Parts: sequence; structure tokens; C-alpha cells
Amino acid sequence: MTGGFPSECHFMDVPYRSRYSLGSLIVIFTGSNLISMGLRIVGGFLVARFTDPAILGLFNGLGLVLSYTPFLLLGLPNGMNRELPYYYGKGDATKAKELAATAQTWALLVSSVVAASLLGLAGYYAIKGDWLLSAGWTVQACGAFFILYGQFYLEMTFRTQSDFVKISIIQVIQQTIGLCSVALVWVADFLGLCARAMLMGFSYLGLLWYWRPLRVRPQWNWFNFQHLIKVGMPIFVVGQMNLWWGASISTAILFLMGTRSLGIYQVASIVNATIVTLTNSAAQVTYPRMVEAYGKGARLSQVLGIPQKAILVSILIGIPAVALGWILMPAAIEFLLPKYTGGIHAAQWTLLAALAFCLLPVMNAFNVIGRQGLYAFTTTVGIVVNLASLFWLGQNGFELEMFAQSFVLGKFASFALGILILFYLAKSEPPPLQMEAAP
Repeated sequence: MTGGFPSECHFMDVPYRSRYSLGSLIVIFTGSNLISMGLRIVGGFLVARFTDPAILGLFNGLGLVLSYTPFLLLGLPNGMNRELPYYYGKGDATKAKELAATAQTWALLVSSVVAASLLGLAGYYAIKGDWLLSAGWTVQACGAFFILYGQFYLEMTFRTQSDFVKISIIQVIQQTIGLCSVALVWVADFLGLCARAMLMGFSYLGLLWYWRPLRVRPQWNWFNFQHLIKVGMPIFVVGQMNLWWGASISTAILFLMGTRSLGIYQVASIVNATIVTLTNSAAQVTYPRMVEAYGKGARLSQVLGIPQKAILVSILIGIPAVALGWILMPAAIEFLLPKYTGGIHAAQWTLLAALAFCLLPVMNAFNVIGRQGLYAFTTTVGIVVNLASLFWLGQNGFELEMFAQSFVLGKFASFALGILILFYLAKSEPPPLQMEAAP
């Protein structure tokens, strides 16, 4: 069916406008991410405290299957994330809604297929009488909807409509439920893990659905489907390149220094994950506004100006924060994680990556103007600099901090090259056409 737009659509014909300023949204979103992360860390620690490692490993192992399923979405959520604010900026709300309807259809279809497959596994183990595995696979089947439809479609509509306050509230509520439901794990072990995951997932999906800012019915449109893949797949691939970059660090440590060193490096990994969470807040808030401005006809130089204030504030806060973290890190690790003191220097050097990640919002301009090939090029250069500097530093033997040092060098190289390319593109833009004066 490729006809007109779905009849159920209560969303306004103009893009959502938050009553909060850009700076306020960044502060709120960053603060909520910090709270959510803190709740998640405490909940994870308590779950590990109450659960046998073998049981927890079994549950987490089942969940790995869902980590690969986002590939099945073919980049449609990334395409929607870019195209919705773009078409709202152009004043074409109908096209934006049609794209969202197609993206929703695909997310529901993929979720249903994955869920049905995993429910088949659950049924198989139920027939065999293995009720624990049956329950575990049932949870993963529901998780297909929580992740593929909830996270990759519903949550994305909040971001494209700049509704970051509501998504912040939802995330805090979800992690609060997760912390309170740790009691289920203490009482029921593996089944408690399953019940906790279901409770967190359904509450998350329910809140996203109740507060969804874009109320359209699923509707298939083959041309919109192709369009979203064309736009979204390159963005998705570049995002995966950055994920693989992080995974390559762990792989190099494993092969060059062994499993114990990889375990000790976990401290630096936690620091890096925290940095990414915080710096992503500014990038996620500014991205829809950059796209919308571009859709309205803004030049690249104007688009690059949108995140400048957020970047400046991040750097001004980041410099003293990194310095303080460098000073306090040794004492904190010695007190909280005495078995991981060998990772102190690596964690300290990883802190410096925060100053590079402050520049992340401006790198989104590659996605705004559809030049993901150049973005992939800067990422590739960063990876090459990372590996080259690692082996140069390790000529006489590898130390754990060398992996963090080379990672920081690679990130700075990638972002510096990206900014140079963007400013070159902005400077090379042809001047806007001047209207001739009426006689």
C-alpha cells in the first residue's frame, strides 16, 4: 500500500518546539543521563552481588542475540532521525509523517519476526522440560520489541522532535524500576532476572507509547523505504565503525597482553563509557536543530554555528573536570577497586579523550549534509593513527596505558581532520544567489 498518509495523525503540521532553550535541554538531558547511569551502575552491582556468576553469565549470554538484531533494521531509524527534522525544516510535514509511518512498519515487522523466532526457541525448551531456558528465551522475544520497536523507533521520534525532557524522565523511571526490582533477583535467582528484565522493558515501552510525540499508523511505502535506507545506512555504518573502533582496542589488549590485562583495562572502559554518555547528550540535542536549519535552507557555515556554544561550554567544563579526575582517580580506584590499580594510568589517559569528544556535536554536520563518506574517512584516519601510535609506543614492550594514549591520539586526529574538512566545505560553498532588483 503506497497511497496517501495514514488517517490517524494527531501531530501538528509544524515541528515540535520545546519551551526549553538549547542550553537548558543539554543540561537536563546530561543530568538525567548521569542519574540513569548511576542507577544502572548501582543496580548492576547489586544484581552481581545477589547472583551466581554462572547464572548471570547464562542470562547475559542469551541477551547477546539481541545485540546483533539492529542490523536487520537496515539503517531506517538513522534515516528517520535525519529526515524528520529535515522535512519539517522544509515545511513538508506530510512527507515527514509518511517516512515515520514506513519506519514504524519496518520496525514492527522486524520485531515480530525476531520475536516469533525466539518464541519458537522458548517453546522448544519448554517441550524439553527446560523451563529456565524457556523463560530466558521468552524474555529475549519480548526484548525484540523493547529494543527494535521501542529504542530504535519510538525513542527516536522523541529525539527528532526535540522532546528530550520526556525521554529523560522515561529513562530515569526505567532505571529506578530496575533498581527497585533487584529484590526479585535476590528472591528468585534466574527467574528473578527474567522478571526484572520484563518489568523494566514493559514499563519503558509503555511510557514511550503513552508519551509518543508522533502518532501515526504504520503504513508501507516502498519508495519511502528505499529513501530511508539510502539516507540511513551510511549513517549506521559510520556509527558501527566507531563501535568497532572501541572493540578493536579490547581485542588488541587481549592478543598482546592477555585476559588479565583486559580485565584490568575495564576501569578505563568505564571511564570511556561515561565520557561518551555525557558528550553524546549535547550531540543528540543539537543534531535535530542542525538538520532542521539545513532543511530550511541554512548554509553549512550557519549549521556549524548551532553547536558552537554547547562545544565551548563543554570544553570550559571539561578541562577542570579532567584535571580533577586525573588527580582523584588513583585514590578512588585504590579505595573502590583495589584489584584494578594496575589500570589507573590507563584510566587517567582515557580522561583526556573527553576533550576530543567535546567536539562530537560538530561532527554530526557530515550526517546533516549527507557526506558520510568523508565522516568514514576521518574515522578510518583516526583508527590508523591509533594503531600506528600504539605500535610506535610499544616498540620495547606494551604497557596498559599505551592503549589509552594511542586511543586519545586517534580520536584527536579524527576530530581535528573532520573539523578541517567541514570548514573547508563551508568556505568553498558558492555564495547565495542574489535576487535582481526590480526595475
